[in-house]
Amino acid sequence: MTTTTILIALLLGYFFGLIHPAYIFGKVVKGIDIRKNGSNNSGASNATIVLGWKYGVLTAVLDILKGTIAILIGRFVLNYETSLLFLIGLGVIIAHDYPFYMGFKGGKGTASVIGVFLGINPFIGLVMGATIIIGTFVTDYIVYGTIAMYIVACILTFLNYSIVGGVVIVTLTLLSIFKHRNNLRKLKEGTEISLRQTIYKNKKDKQNISK
Repeated sequence: MTTTTILIALLLGYFFGLIHPAYIFGKVVKGIDIRKNGSNNSGASNATIVLGWKYGVLTAVLDILKGTIAILIGRFVLNYETSLLFLIGLGVIIAHDYPFYMGFKGGKGTASVIGVFLGINPFIGLVMGATIIIGTFVTDYIVYGTIAMYIVACILTFLNYSIVGGVVIVTLTLLSIFKHRNNLRKLKEGTEISLRQTIYKNKKDKQNISK
């Protein structure tokens, strides 16, 4: 693992991470900057809040795919070792969270990190996906499901991979907590939007449109 390969890995991940479907859908569907609405970020959860569950699901799928495709290119085209694959993943999430062309204000990287792990280790990626879904439905808050997902990811990464993988997942976990700091504050204040509130809002908006 040389300085050049490390740089290429990070840049490859960063390139894919710059793709922001939530931001694009916001502009195309409603002519808005999605980051100025809902939870004020460009990610799948906010796409669900602002644009509805269909665009939320589509955004999540595309965010997952960009992480997976970046890893698969590193694995099968560049023949990178696993440590470099983790660095590609780090690049994806950094770009997703801090895209330069959006003033370094993007999303929170939750769906994309699942995609990264699906490329590195499909089993871990699927477990992470199941954890966030179950955690969110049980607690009614995406942020709790996300925290549970990262805990599981940390445990499985440390059990199966080298120190590089461990350092990357810990870094991504801390970054996620930092990006969710407003959500955690709102939870404490009792003002965080719950899953049920989001579903109810989307149903109400759909009913209003049909009238």
